[in-house]
Amino acid sequence: MFDDHIGHNILFVTFDDCVYGLGSNSEGQLGLGHNKPVEKPVEVSQLCHKNIHQFINGWDFVLAVNTDNNVIFSFGCNDWGQLGRDVDRDGYHYHKPDTVIVSTIGLIISQISCGKQHTIVLTTCGQLLGWVAIGCDGQVVMWGMVLAKSETNNISNNFTFENSFDVITKLGEGGYGQVYKVQNKCDEQYYALKICPLEGLTEKEKQNVLKETQSLVKLRSEFVIEYNYS
Repeated sequence: MFDDHIGHNILFVTFDDCVYGLGSNSEGQLGLGHNKPVEKPVEVSQLCHKNIHQFINGWDFVLAVNTDNNVIFSFGCNDWGQLGRDVDRDGYHYHKPDTVIVSTIGLIISQISCGKQHTIVLTTCGQLLGWVAIGCDGQVVMWGMVLAKSETNNISNNFTFENSFDVITKLGEGGYGQVYKVQNKCDEQYYALKICPLEGLTEKEKQNVLKETQSLVKLRSEFVIEYNYS
């Protein structure tokens, strides 16, 4: 469920993998091929049987993500290129879903954030497809125009440990967590990674984990011992 500047909208997936939408549809963000109001659920044929498991919306556009976490469909308003689709065509609306190529082969999407007129994608190896270059190769891709950080909403968090790392061995435990030697599936480098489950911890213990994390991220890399193939 999401609102646009006119009213409410709903998109949902059924157990038989069909997608339906209804609502104000002011910018064609239901993906039905038009921008007329829809009072009863109508099938979105381009998204049916595509394993869609999540919808992420901006102000007047929508992204649909399929279950392999690496294919995105976009539709709705594209006046600032926020759909990742051609902005030079006549008009700036896409009333039907189409796929968006977000990265090179081998990168897995971890998180997606849509703001009023922009889209940001984070991969499991730490690469940010947006206005900041970080991660494996420093690639920068911008979809749309960032108007205000406070307008960002609907962050999906599909990151999983299993999608990002292969566990080589367990190194030890302590300090609310366990330490593993892992290999990053993106850059194939080896790291010592600590997992700190929060389930079962008291509020004070959770705060201690947070403080430890905040301290560790401030460490300069030259003061961190590197263990290669240990």
